[in-house]
Amino acid sequence: MVFQKLEPAKILSISFIIVYAYFGTLKFFPELSPAEILAQETISRLNFKLIPNYMAIKILALWEVAIAICFVFRPKWAIRLAISHLILTFSPLVLLHHLCFKSFLIPTLEGQYIIKNLIPMSSLIFLWKSTK
Repeated sequence: MVFQKLEPAKILSISFIIVYAYFGTLKFFPELSPAEILAQETISRLNFKLIPNYMAIKILALWEVAIAICFVFRPKWAIRLAISHLILTFSPLVLLHHLCFKSFLIPTLEGQYIIKNLIPMSSLIFLWKSTK
């Protein structure tokens, strides 16, 4: 079987490549990414509205695609970039709490989308320890 030949770290890396390349690419095309509005609003708040939304989403798209490419050629760089990316994905929980929670500790779909990033964050820590 194919999966018996692949070690867990390799499977995780391939998964990160697919996810970052796919979702990063979606952000290059207006209104295709389901996270576009949340991402634009978050980035706008983080940079004090210095970068226009249309440009900010393209920068995010580049960052995500760069992470995917780095997983192929420079896994340690990719892990660093992905961890920093994921840390920033938690910022809407504070900056845009009204969009992330219906009430105290009851997340909206957007909030759930963010909170589930604990799993890839844990996976990245595992990859860091297993990458040579």
